[in-house]
Amino acid sequence: MRDEWQVRIPKANKPKFPDVCIGCCAPATTSFRIASEAVGWWSVLPGMFLYAIATGRALRVPACDACIRPLRRQRRLRSLIVWAIVIIGVAIGFWIFDDWTGLARRFAVLGVAMLVALPYIAFEIFFPPAVDIVVTDNAVTFTFTNQDYADRFASENAILP
Repeated sequence: MRDEWQVRIPKANKPKFPDVCIGCCAPATTSFRIASEAVGWWSVLPGMFLYAIATGRALRVPACDACIRPLRRQRRLRSLIVWAIVIIGVAIGFWIFDDWTGLARRFAVLGVAMLVALPYIAFEIFFPPAVDIVVTDNAVTFTFTNQDYADRFASENAILP
């Protein structure tokens, strides 16, 4: 498992990134977009995804020419894999529990979808992205795989380690 370092800043503050690549800490020459929907108590309510999207964050993260394509590809591939796992897991669950009805069927399908997702969850734990964000009501938590970058980011945003 790779080490991760987190920096939390108030949601009202605009984050300032060091002018170095998030992937290799070389001088940044370009940037790429990362985004996250907000999570909170409403996340479990049906139909609240629009609120989560509206209160989320999209940011531009610095990168160098050598890292930009792999970083973008990695983010796109991870999103595609998540959606594929969800669709496949739910489809398998509905197929297996075709003769079940009601709430029991829903929980069984959810269980199958979670079981199908376990390999990907393990992959995310052992190979996290270079930067990830979690947006809540009051703060944005940045998770970095590079401690030097996390320290620089914290100092740029006047956050004490």
